[in-house]
Amino acid sequence: MSTAAASYASEALVGPPSQLVSVHEFIHACSRSTGYDRATSTSDHPEERAIAEEFLAWLHSVADLQASLNETLSNPFKYAFLVRNHENIIDQIRSASKPHSSQTSKPVRSRKRKRTERSTTGEDDRLHPDVLQLQNSLESIALSCWSYPTDAALFTRPQKNSDLNTLTKPKSSRSSEQQQQQNEQHDASSSPPPITAKDEAILIISIYNRLSWGNHLSRSSQHAVLASQTIGDLYDVIPCPSNEIPHELRTEEGDGDIVGYNSDELPPHRGAVVCIEGVAFGDGQVENDYSVKLVQQMELLPEKKRKCITKGACMHDQRFVDLTIRVNEPYWLLHQGTCEHFLIIDTIRMLHPNDPKEGYPLTLHIAPPIIDLCMACSRVPAALSIVDDIRLGQSPFKICQPCWDLFGEPNDNTHTRVLVVPLPKYEHGW
Repeated sequence: MSTAAASYASEALVGPPSQLVSVHEFIHACSRSTGYDRATSTSDHPEERAIAEEFLAWLHSVADLQASLNETLSNPFKYAFLVRNHENIIDQIRSASKPHSSQTSKPVRSRKRKRTERSTTGEDDRLHPDVLQLQNSLESIALSCWSYPTDAALFTRPQKNSDLNTLTKPKSSRSSEQQQQQNEQHDASSSPPPITAKDEAILIISIYNRLSWGNHLSRSSQHAVLASQTIGDLYDVIPCPSNEIPHELRTEEGDGDIVGYNSDELPPHRGAVVCIEGVAFGDGQVENDYSVKLVQQMELLPEKKRKCITKGACMHDQRFVDLTIRVNEPYWLLHQGTCEHFLIIDTIRMLHPNDPKEGYPLTLHIAPPIIDLCMACSRVPAALSIVDDIRLGQSPFKICQPCWDLFGEPNDNTHTRVLVVPLPKYEHGW
């Protein structure tokens, strides 16, 4: 198995799932439980007073560490030094472990490296004073486990696309922003009550996509949803390139031949269904939505392969607080015809007073899309997909807009079936 396949295989291992958890009972049980009360810290019992003082001292120490960390990461000189130093250490560990891992492998002809290693001699004399102070403080750490051992190479891997995040801060949903504007137009007496931490929970849900190669999954996004919100609220904020497929232009209405695409107009939504614990929740756009069709499709399977799936309510009416779910259990999502995802609930917790009070569902993570480069210049991302153009030698041929302008539109009668398909711009929901 290749390194990339092994890396994605480890991410595709989800679970084990938890026992069934009723979200409503979870909130009710947490509301009845009594947590740490600051008033009890003034009790006359010496043991309780000692525990309270130790807890407050721990809070102060964590605050000091947080302030020091924020100060270090906000300094560009210190941050660049830490990144460069970490990369150099990882490279040294990997190079030191290569002879041990290739004892049985055949000798490989060495190739000249295009980039020579930079000499670090004399770099300490040119370092910024802040960096020198940080370097001295790191070198003075006496912990034996602070430095990376050689065996750390067995537990390190290159960075994957799903490790990156296109967001610099949690992204509020559009529906919540529109709702806030509507609430501002109404009187204060008619506005909904603010969210309180006593009767509200947060679900952290990750969205996984099936890769085109191998039976592997890769995380595409992560969201924070309130228990009082619906499955439809989560579905509306899931970014997916299938939602940006341009509208098809046909010779006739219905099933006519495709003659082009309109990039300025998105096609109508084709439907969606989410399966949670044997219940199919459709979008409710039509009477026979995807949930009805899924139940009908299951009834056509042999009895041994048939799964017990029943039709549930519309996803825009089904709240998470009324569900009984499992943590770390992949739940199937199908939409736009053949596009499928998997919803995995990572965490269920009560709302903390420091959590945002509005903007839910919040998008916490979006993995950057893998965009193909132009097949003509191989320099910029492709913007168009050209189909059945014999001048390009391949169909489809992904090309950028400047290169396509240089080729020019086909003007021969033999090129009447050439289709110019605009590629997704990753704007809807991102």
